[in-house]
Amino acid sequence: MMSISEVILTISSPELDGEATALVTRRFAKSLANEAGIRPIPSQAPAEVDAKGDPITLGTLLLTALSSGSVVALFNIAKSYVERRRSLVFVLTRSDGAKMEVRAENLEVGQLDPLLRDAKRFFGMAEP
Repeated sequence: MMSISEVILTISSPELDGEATALVTRRFAKSLANEAGIRPIPSQAPAEVDAKGDPITLGTLLLTALSSGSVVALFNIAKSYVERRRSLVFVLTRSDGAKMEVRAENLEVGQLDPLLRDAKRFFGMAEP
C-alpha cells in the first residue's frame, strides 16, 4: 500500500474567532515540531487583490513526509489539545479529496486505538 505524501490539516472550533484560531494553529504546529518532529507548513490561500503580506489560510497546515510514528504522535498531540478545548475539530484532507475528521468524541478513552488504525489506513500505512 502506498503512503500519502501530503495532507492538509485544518483546525477549527465554533468557539474561536480568526485570531484565536491562528494562535491555536501556531501552537499546534510548534507542538508537532517539538514533540513529533513534524514540520508543518502554513497553508497558502489564494491571493486577494490589495492584500498585504503572505496569504495564509487560518487554521490550516500542510503536513508532508509523515511516518507511522509521526501519525501516532499527531493524534496524541491532537488529543491533548482536545482535552483542553473540547470544541476543537481537526480535519485531514488528502490530495484526492478524501477527508478524516477528528473530534473530542473520537478521542475518548478506548477510541484512540481504532482511530489510529483508521488514520493509518487513511494515510496508506496499514494493510487493507
